[in-house]
Amino acid sequence: MNKIESFFDENIELVDLDIKQKIEEFKISPDHPIIEFNKILMDIKHASTNSKNVNDEINAMTMFQTKLNNFSKKFNMKNNHFKINTSGPTIVVKDVMGQHYIAPTHFEKGAYFSSPHYDHELNFTVEQIPQIHIGQYTRFGKNSAVNAGANIFIGDFVWLAPGSTLLRQEHNAYGQPSIGARTVSMTKQPAIYVSDYAWVGRDAIVG
Repeated sequence: MNKIESFFDENIELVDLDIKQKIEEFKISPDHPIIEFNKILMDIKHASTNSKNVNDEINAMTMFQTKLNNFSKKFNMKNNHFKINTSGPTIVVKDVMGQHYIAPTHFEKGAYFSSPHYDHELNFTVEQIPQIHIGQYTRFGKNSAVNAGANIFIGDFVWLAPGSTLLRQEHNAYGQPSIGARTVSMTKQPAIYVSDYAWVGRDAIVG
């Protein structure tokens, strides 16, 4: 055993590559559930980034809901694995000083969900893909992010302020040397729960 191998878990295999050879991406079926799940997340990030108004922001969340529901049906997942509540009208809240609007659950421009590196999850079963639950009238502020490396449960009327992050992933996926290579993967750590009416402050990281 060489020095670097002594840091790895017993089930880790090291394979030497000839650096003169071209290192190609893994050839993975596009129907692999991990690939499809990550494509959904990338599609939603693109839609959110390119939104131009509140309607686009609401539509991005509705698209997220639809894509996850279709994914769940395709792979025969449990009905409650993904739950996103986009119901309800836009509410006008008035008081003696003025008024403001509360839109149905939506992504503000640039807000998104992501997942740890997909090529680190290839042996995960579809049931191990994290659950995502989002309540009613929840707002993901501009450029806020959720890294779904474990189950994510977000309540009703939650406000993720601009730049805030919900982060749950495993940094020590393949033993200590992988940390320096920024190796991350899905984790068995407990879920993140954000209670009803919670406010995650600007640029805060919860994880």
